[in-house]
Amino acid sequence: MGGLFLVVLIPQNLVYLGVPVRISAWLILGAALVQVWLCRHKFVAWIRACYANAEIPTLTVVLLLTITFHGIVPIRQGLEWYYGKGHFDQINYVLLAEFLKEEPYSTSEQNIGLRPWLIRAVGFQASAEQIGMSSGPGLEMVGLKEQRIGQSIITAEISVWSGTDGKGGYAATVIFFLTLLAICIYVFLRETGCDRFMAGSAALLAAFLPGVTRLSLDGFLSQASILFVFPFFASQLRHEELSARSFTLFFSLTLAYLIAAYSEIAPIGLCTLFLGVLFVRQDKFRDKRLMLMSAILLIALMNPYYLRNLIGFLGRQYYLAANSTNLDDLAPKVLTLRGWSELIFGAITSAPFALFFDYCAILLGLLLLVGAIFLSRRDRLVFGAMLLPVILVILYLATRTPPYNYPIAKITLTILPFVIGLVFVALYRVAAINRDRPIGVLKKLLCVFIVAAAAAGSASYYSEVLNNRVLLRYVRDPRFLDVCHELEAIKNKRVLVFETQPLLTPWLCYHARHNDVYFDGRFLSDQPVPAGAPFSKVPDLENIDLVVTRDRIVDLRAPSVSCLTLVDDISGEDPADDRVRYWLGPPARLRFLALRAISANLKMRLVPGPEATTFPIDYFLADEHGHVSQGELWAKNIEVRRMNFPRGLSYLQLSVKAKVSDSNEGPSFSAVAELDGLEISDIDLEPEK
Repeated sequence: MGGLFLVVLIPQNLVYLGVPVRISAWLILGAALVQVWLCRHKFVAWIRACYANAEIPTLTVVLLLTITFHGIVPIRQGLEWYYGKGHFDQINYVLLAEFLKEEPYSTSEQNIGLRPWLIRAVGFQASAEQIGMSSGPGLEMVGLKEQRIGQSIITAEISVWSGTDGKGGYAATVIFFLTLLAICIYVFLRETGCDRFMAGSAALLAAFLPGVTRLSLDGFLSQASILFVFPFFASQLRHEELSARSFTLFFSLTLAYLIAAYSEIAPIGLCTLFLGVLFVRQDKFRDKRLMLMSAILLIALMNPYYLRNLIGFLGRQYYLAANSTNLDDLAPKVLTLRGWSELIFGAITSAPFALFFDYCAILLGLLLLVGAIFLSRRDRLVFGAMLLPVILVILYLATRTPPYNYPIAKITLTILPFVIGLVFVALYRVAAINRDRPIGVLKKLLCVFIVAAAAAGSASYYSEVLNNRVLLRYVRDPRFLDVCHELEAIKNKRVLVFETQPLLTPWLCYHARHNDVYFDGRFLSDQPVPAGAPFSKVPDLENIDLVVTRDRIVDLRAPSVSCLTLVDDISGEDPADDRVRYWLGPPARLRFLALRAISANLKMRLVPGPEATTFPIDYFLADEHGHVSQGELWAKNIEVRRMNFPRGLSYLQLSVKAKVSDSNEGPSFSAVAELDGLEISDIDLEPEK
């Protein structure tokens, strides 16, 4: 474990000094190989020890089951084309890993040039004048590189060693951390006295928990990367034979890693260190004081360059967690019984089964309390030192008005895989007291049921991924995947990304990263594009080699189409039946890219929306010069207009409004109409001027 932390912390500090991971990863691997060579004479003894160690077969089974369970879906979809649930967090971690691997840390906004994929990692700052305002604070986006980067160091290293990119290393990184969680849970429960079957069952339950699976699918890599830290904390606190020097060194390494990978939980880790040294360690008070001071100094020395960004990052994260109610949907309602049931057994749609698993969650809660009672006095102190800060923080957050549900859920999910092990401590102790064979069989059957039920809940989440629901319908579209495949092989071209959907655009820019990329849009990922960025200044088509959309790549030297159409992404985009529909409320911007000057019919299919209550509905079509044309919509309508499109980019704005409306109502963006299709037909080439 100490080696793992060094594999993160050393390259992280080298990154801050300007050494990309594509270089430091090989330095780390070389150092490891040197150690292997120096210890080569011990291999025979180690192999014999492994064969003689009865723990190895059980631990091997746990590892293989964990890797297989969480690896089926990524391997089936392809490690380089795995998107989880398609949330923005994953692409942010991929962009950060690729940046850490390829670019020096000093890369700034001025160095981005025609590489828009770097903007999220680097960040930018624009004055009020640059964004078209007369006054104000302007616009700032803090780059990912100024936040925690420890979790993405591992992704970058895996991609370097495997010869893939940051996207290819992402899924492997998630599986690695979940496997590490199973290892640490198993080892700690064996240390508390549980037999191998119980420890192995607890390890599998921790790795199979639907709450943990949901973390990985939602793209919360930072949180997944530190789940193993708490059982490892407990293991260090429980070892009385560790000298004060060894304990301080390894606990400091663990805390330094925690700060580097998931800084938000670091205060809880520091409290655990403080309580553990004061109440669990048996050293003299003078030695305890020296241990605490030395640990703080070591943590600072192992994260010297990140400390300047740490306070600002924590402030932003805590403010976001406290004030963003829209984040609550990312985690189950942990203040309810059904929320706890979903964390352990997954979301159950059938009411009778949901009630049954609610009762099962209550039973596990009672077993957890029984397990805490059966612990030895020292183990209770260890659990107390770790859980007391967690409980106090959760109680504080729960008493706020309204309760801070999102941070409560995040903290709960972080500690749950470790705490759930107490259930198996209780089962082991009860069976140990009563050695009747039926009790032993019942104990094992109960363990198998708990693990199988949790695995079934996680499997249901994975089945949603395989069905390409919600956001995945965009990124798992075969045409989009083909475009990304082709872009990876294209280099040194001038590429125009003609797409504005916030989820698809950053992936297209990422896969086109070996080229000069232009992009005419307002958002990349979940962040705005800085005004005046070089890549947002679209040149004349004479200076473009390829145009890339979500479903095709057009070579301008031999174009297969005359005009491309695009509707700026709005909240009501609804892809279905190989056609995208748009709910119209806010004005929709229609974009056209004519590869030659053309005259064509613009065909729009308009339908009243679900929130339309009065008719007729007026729709307005305005061009760049302010010319407006109007029509009325009563039912499904096909609007055909003859339009002239000059070569290059041109825009129209489509807006709708009920003809009869309450004048006292404020501005609203109800879905009063639907754009059910946009086509260009009957194209005539205009003579070149």
